[in-house]
Amino acid sequence: MNDGSNGNHVSFKFNGNGWEYFKIWIVNIVLTILTLGIYSAWATVRKRRYFYGNTEFNNTSFEYMATPWMILKGRLVAVSMIIIFSLVSQFFPPIGMIFAIILFAAVPWIVWNSFRFRARMSAYRNVRFGFKGKLGSIFIYIFLLPILPLLITGLIAAILSFSQIIDQETTILLLGIGMVGTYLIFPLIQAKFSNYYVNGTAFGQGGFDADISAGTFYTTYLIAFLIIIGLSITIGILVFLIFGSNSLESFQSSGSQPENIGSPGGVIIAAYLLFILFGLWLRAYISTNIRNYIYGSTCLDSKVQLQSFMTTNGLFSLYLVNTVLLIFTLGLAYPWAAIRVARFRADNTSAMVQGDLSGYVTEQHAYQSSLGDELGDALDLDMDITL
Repeated sequence: MNDGSNGNHVSFKFNGNGWEYFKIWIVNIVLTILTLGIYSAWATVRKRRYFYGNTEFNNTSFEYMATPWMILKGRLVAVSMIIIFSLVSQFFPPIGMIFAIILFAAVPWIVWNSFRFRARMSAYRNVRFGFKGKLGSIFIYIFLLPILPLLITGLIAAILSFSQIIDQETTILLLGIGMVGTYLIFPLIQAKFSNYYVNGTAFGQGGFDADISAGTFYTTYLIAFLIIIGLSITIGILVFLIFGSNSLESFQSSGSQPENIGSPGGVIIAAYLLFILFGLWLRAYISTNIRNYIYGSTCLDSKVQLQSFMTTNGLFSLYLVNTVLLIFTLGLAYPWAAIRVARFRADNTSAMVQGDLSGYVTEQHAYQSSLGDELGDALDLDMDITL
């Protein structure tokens, strides 16, 4: 592979295999159970180091720099908070309610801190990533935007109700409109959150940049919704043609309601399996469209333009085979399924690199070395924002 100079196309590559990861995975599970969960911090580090270390870009693997003790401290804090909350709620319910509100209000901070920690623990050629997004934005995306339509319509309904302009039924209707608005605003929130995450991510002193709008999100979800409606209508018509016509013929011939028009079990099972397959395909459709759009909109300092080439059918086939493997092996094929997902993502991700990538990375390393290494608290969530 070339060094990515002069606008060259550089691909990602994943080198892991199922049997290697199976040995790591099974040991992680056994030791986590035997240590009552304490080993989970070591399990997380082993897992991530394996996947990072087997993911290559321009012949160099990524690195996961966290230590088990970092993650264990964060998890001990989290577990302690849960235990305290449980005890306080049991013996002092009013104080427990206040504590629950405080914990709920801390969710954006926990998510934000997780972004910072995961980024700082990720490195490429000894240059660490970082996250510079503002904490206030997380509060807006998690708390304010999701309930904004409901707040607005609720406020309007309250004002009109107190003014005796509308009756109770209309007030309920307005609140229903607010709930629908809350659902319809979800693609906008997802676009805003993706834009926030990408633009807040840094590489050394360099920064990622993306202009992610909500248009693609709304288009993707609208098409998915129309497909769901179309499939539901089609299945409904087929069920009526099969059972409705048989029932009508039996009724006309006997003059009474038939006791047995044939077992519907086979058709119900077929319809259920069809919905499962369609659910997997729909998930693949949404994931590929959004991922390709986000990656295609993302660049690093005008030096590295990310690209994603996932296809709906390709990801659907991956989901389908993985589902069958997990079902027939009672979950033991999970390591192979995870490896297949990682390889599929890498094989369908690349970057267009302008200039000398090695020189750019060296420059970022020099900047980073002069600044030192500031680590955030180890409150780490297993979140996959970039699909």
